[in-house]
Amino acid sequence: MATLQEITDRIKGAVGDDSGLGKSLKFDLKDAGVIHIDGGSVTNEDKPADLTMTLSLDDLLARADIVSTATASRSALFAAGDVRPGTHLSAMGADGVGKQELDPALLLGASLWADLPTQSIVIGEFQRLPAALAGGVQPIGGLISGRLPGRCGDEEITIYDSSGVALQDLAICALALERAQAEGSVQTLDLS
Repeated sequence: MATLQEITDRIKGAVGDDSGLGKSLKFDLKDAGVIHIDGGSVTNEDKPADLTMTLSLDDLLARADIVSTATASRSALFAAGDVRPGTHLSAMGADGVGKQELDPALLLGASLWADLPTQSIVIGEFQRLPAALAGGVQPIGGLISGRLPGRCGDEEITIYDSSGVALQDLAICALALERAQAEGSVQTLDLS
């Protein structure tokens, strides 16, 4: 099996140093399907590519320090036992009742964080958390502000569930607009 550095070197060799992707890449995730990258196009079409990388989800999870999920799944994408100690997971797809990306068993031994804990328990990734443990979901703002401690050890698994908070979205948009105006990069469009 190729090392992570060998895989990285192969991708760098295929892409080159320019900012545009000059070649097509295909990541064959075995039973999970493929990711095909060609220029700015990213699809799940299984078509010929200049470079094909074959990896399993197990291969990826065995090496990952950080795992991000953003799907519309209604079942766990992988088993709790596939996640190695010390991994951080950011789950963004569970934003409605019945949606799920993570194995509920993974939640039992991890530190749990959310943008809005009460919302995460109702419509987010933590809706499958036993009621007795729901109080253990911490607000990410407490970590960011330094009011709450972060990771307690190198082996600790941490999970952040971002089910979305409209007020945060508006604050980010306002900041982006303010910065764009300050840089003179705002364009006005006539939509009439």
